[in-house]
Amino acid sequence: MRWLAAGGMVTPIIDVLITVWLGALDPSYSHARQFISELGETGRPYAALFAAWCVLYGLLLAGFAVALARGLGRHQDAWLGPFALLVVGASSTLSGFFPCDPGCVGETRSAQVHILIGEIGTAALVGAPFLTWIGMRRSEAWRGYRVLTLTVGVLLVAVVGWLAVCHYAGLGRAACALGVAQRLSFVILYVWIEAVAIHLWRLGGSGMGYRSK
Repeated sequence: MRWLAAGGMVTPIIDVLITVWLGALDPSYSHARQFISELGETGRPYAALFAAWCVLYGLLLAGFAVALARGLGRHQDAWLGPFALLVVGASSTLSGFFPCDPGCVGETRSAQVHILIGEIGTAALVGAPFLTWIGMRRSEAWRGYRVLTLTVGVLLVAVVGWLAVCHYAGLGRAACALGVAQRLSFVILYVWIEAVAIHLWRLGGSGMGYRSK
């Protein structure tokens, strides 16, 4: 479990570094207005490298989900949050094989699949903290992380709601700062993943993660 937890600790850091690096390599790219997926859109420089990272990112996140399931214990609710994280990881891996078209407007079959995968992954991402909180309620080892987990879930709902309003209201990218909103959602998620992964690392050495109420 400790090695899988370590993957959870390093994955957010590597993801941020790769996103910033690839964005810097393309002067036409805007972190404020564009989605992260657009770094891998058809025809963009280093799209293949971005796709490869999406696949690896998904595998690392899946490993973290397995560690979380083990750390939450063996009760019937322990798998809910980790399963949602597995869906997020799977959506990332699959999106690496279905790049967006320019602007991610969905004019190609690959882009349409990419957008659908992204919507499923986003729903799982928002649900993961709430479902994990359900599993944490039965474990004394996670008592101090319940409020943080619920708070993260609420914040994710707010940010994704921001994106949804911009989309359905037809507001422009600049007006809504869509890139900023998406990155904010990942910052919130990554703070939670780091906290949980560090705790999982500690539990891996103590065996406390299997104790329930």
